[in-house]
Amino acid sequence: MQLWKRFSAARDEFGRRRGAHFAQLDSERTTAKAAKETLVARAEELAESTDWKNTAAAMKDLMAEWKAARGLARMLKTPSGPGSARLRTASSPIVPGHSPSATPSSPSTSRPRKH
Repeated sequence: MQLWKRFSAARDEFGRRRGAHFAQLDSERTTAKAAKETLVARAEELAESTDWKNTAAAMKDLMAEWKAARGLARMLKTPSGPGSARLRTASSPIVPGHSPSATPSSPSTSRPRKH
């Protein structure tokens, strides 16, 4: 019974930490979406302008801001970022020191690629 309590406590702790992690991601996505909505509104205001030089410079600035807002999602997906576990391949170990069982065929050899 003691083993079950330890396992259950570890599972519950993982669930709490996982929930907090995804709540943080949702918050960051909401913030990024709000920033992008503001950028879209500003771009739409500039869309009809005929002041080519100043509008081009403003659009360039808006694009830089758009990329900065998008950078958060990319950072979370990079192998060195906090979201790197999502990028593991089927052959990479999820648990250190544990090797997953071999698969009968890999996706690259199961079907010929169409060109």
